[in-house]
Amino acid sequence: EVLPHPSRFPNLPLTDFHFFRLLVNFLIQKRFRKQEDIENAIQQILSLFHIRRINNFVIDWQKCTEHYRNYLK
Repeated sequence: EVLPHPSRFPNLPLTDFHFFRLLVNFLIQKRFRKQEDIENAIQQILSLFHIRRINNFVIDWQKCTEHYRNYLK
């Protein structure tokens, strides 16, 4: 029997879903020798995630204002 599978977990916030996907892709085949290396990698992924979210937010707002320009006056 094949059961339906949701595209994402309904109880997982969308931000977490995107963050964990980015985290997994970032950590693939990485090896850490020291605790400091792990901490630096976590700082790096958090910065990358934040930058991507901010950039996407700006792009989404630009698309919105271009599309609904006449309604925003």
